[in-house]
Amino acid sequence: MEYIRIARDDEGAEVTQAPLDAADVDHGLFIPPTLVCNVNSCSKLVQEEIFGPVLTVQTFRSPAEAVKLANNTPYGLAGSVHSESIGLALEVAMQIRAGVIWVNYGTRLEHGAPHAQRHSSSHS
Repeated sequence: MEYIRIARDDEGAEVTQAPLDAADVDHGLFIPPTLVCNVNSCSKLVQEEIFGPVLTVQTFRSPAEAVKLANNTPYGLAGSVHSESIGLALEVAMQIRAGVIWVNYGTRLEHGAPHAQRHSSSHS
């Protein structure tokens, strides 16, 4: 939660959070689903692995800039590329340094399936 507070209060990011009630906390949800816009790429919220329902949104003007943003982190466990052009999505996906990249799809991986990790990422 500290990284979210710093991004909002010190770095000027826009933070939107869903309501969180006592029942959520009783079920182990301590950080509400959070959307962070206008966050700088050097922010700890972007640079660190945040294991929680937190999504940062960064804008880009070209596929090359998107790849640069995606690769500008010491971590690289997984990522996802979405585009209406499958050719462009595949081209961009091939340039991202991550263990798993989904194209026009979200985080589905069989539990026992092997997958690579890149940089400082780890998984259990």
